[in-house]
Amino acid sequence: MVKIGSISELSLKLNFAYDSYSKVEATNERHLNKTDIKNIASIVENIGISEELNIIINAERVILRHEAQFYGKDNPQALKSITEAVKELDGASDALMVVQDKHLYQAANKTHSVKARDRINGLPKDAFHVFTNSHKTRLGNRIRSIEASFEERLLLKERYNNMQIAQKEYMKLQAKALDITLSGKSRYIER
Repeated sequence: MVKIGSISELSLKLNFAYDSYSKVEATNERHLNKTDIKNIASIVENIGISEELNIIINAERVILRHEAQFYGKDNPQALKSITEAVKELDGASDALMVVQDKHLYQAANKTHSVKARDRINGLPKDAFHVFTNSHKTRLGNRIRSIEASFEERLLLKERYNNMQIAQKEYMKLQAKALDITLSGKSRYIER
């Protein structure tokens, strides 16, 4: 179980880590302390283990906000990608609120296409799925980046895992709202 202060602790650790970054003279690139990154990755992992969607989403919002400040200053492409992720995250947060109201979500479901490509296990691919899928792609690209250190990849992988967990838990909420029984086999793996 995640402590109530997990998001606050994550934010404090991120603030400290980003404030104490060191500049590499030769490349002029910013790097976070390896220990700080490992500590942040541990917090992110524990948040994912909780399977609490609101906490997972809020943690990702906090991280994206810090990334925008840290990476966005010098890299317009990174800032554009982060800004897009935040917009999609806002849509995911809205979808998360709606899915918790059974009648509202059943009405919203009627506005989604019934085509198989627009559904997952019979559930609509709504803004929550758009965010998690897009964000997993972003994180996956950064994991494969040659610039990412081992510790940075560790943190990125934990965030990627949290997106998988969030999607799986969200599908459970969708199924409950729509009175659908999910098959035991889902496209999204468990941790």
